[in-house]
Amino acid sequence: MTEHKRLYNLLQMIALLSRPGGFSVKRLASRFQVSTRTIYRYFDILRECGFQIEKSGNRRRFKHSSDSLNLLPQFTAMEAELIRKAILALSPEDSRRNGLLNKLNVITDPAHIADMIVDAKTAANVSALLTAVRKQKRVVLHHYHSPNSETTQNRTVDPLGFSTNMKYLLAFDPDHQKVIQYKPERIEIVEVTGTTFEPDKRYQVEKPDLFGMNGTPHKEVILRLNSRALHLLLEEFPESRNLPGLADAENLKNPENKNHTITLTVKGYDGVGRFVLGLPGEAVPLGPAGFLRYLKKRMEKGALQKTFLKQVKS
Repeated sequence: MTEHKRLYNLLQMIALLSRPGGFSVKRLASRFQVSTRTIYRYFDILRECGFQIEKSGNRRRFKHSSDSLNLLPQFTAMEAELIRKAILALSPEDSRRNGLLNKLNVITDPAHIADMIVDAKTAANVSALLTAVRKQKRVVLHHYHSPNSETTQNRTVDPLGFSTNMKYLLAFDPDHQKVIQYKPERIEIVEVTGTTFEPDKRYQVEKPDLFGMNGTPHKEVILRLNSRALHLLLEEFPESRNLPGLADAENLKNPENKNHTITLTVKGYDGVGRFVLGLPGEAVPLGPAGFLRYLKKRMEKGALQKTFLKQVKS
């Protein structure tokens, strides 16, 4: 295998192992068309580069420390230059060359991401927030709309970084004394203040729930899952195997156990809501009442959108 091919595979593996669910060694070997022994060698290389790889069931994924959990990773200038030189060594005719350079630019300097956002206002806000994160400057999120509290107000926060998919800004809120997630598109305008902040232990990013959410409310949700829904939960969210009653493999294999009632502790209804709505009749919500009301509103909104689309098409 050429060094160029190995580099390409390693960069792709970094992206795959960053996903919450992770991948099994056999699946990675099949994806890259190499032996499982080669995959383990890749793991050794990644560990030498400072990545921590953890095992969950038969899957592997990156382990995040509490202070970097879910934050967009960045290479140092020296690391990025070494990788860039290796990529530039690829033949100009190689179709992977430009794609890899673009990905490296985004990871090295997230400011490029602001230019990819269609909404000009949101792009400007993201750009300002990235500058504030880099300089550790406190910001004011003017007219931030919160659908949970149904309020629109200014929020003064210390920005720490973005989630890996750039969907959320993670920032320490001095009023609530904790790190909170904010959606950039809900901000009217970002004001970068002259106040510098120094992160301490209060600024640690809280571990998200099973579905990668870190919002409110913090509740226990009760679901009744059929065998298909249960196995999808275990495959897509391997940490669910640690839930009471799900660690017993023989119990899961028993064909008489057609339905399973489980209790999940969640941080916000969005993640678990998407899971339930994606499996109608197979993942049945039993409570609490607030979650049932949330699902009803989501379904009503979906029905209205379908009606609107039909009217547009006609």
